[in-house]
Amino acid sequence: MSGRTTKFISKRKEKYPKVPSRKDGGASDDESAYLHFGVCYYELEAMTKYLGEKKAIENFSSEDVYSWIRKEILSNREFVEKALEDSGIQWKDAG
Repeated sequence: MSGRTTKFISKRKEKYPKVPSRKDGGASDDESAYLHFGVCYYELEAMTKYLGEKKAIENFSSEDVYSWIRKEILSNREFVEKALEDSGIQWKDAG
């Protein structure tokens, strides 16, 4: 795992020392849950770019997979974005 990823995970652990299990909207383990904050955040960013804000949020929040993570991202979007930026993890737009 890169230093940037480790830094991002540590920021997630500060805010969320305990995360729910997969059946409760988390992931297969804690590390995966913390990583999926970044994955799901950028999924939302991509959907927003192509579908617009309203439709992207509708689609993003209706997914059953990682539902707790998605809810937390929608509630704390700026915090997740800042944690990604501070960790040096940045969106690379392919087009």
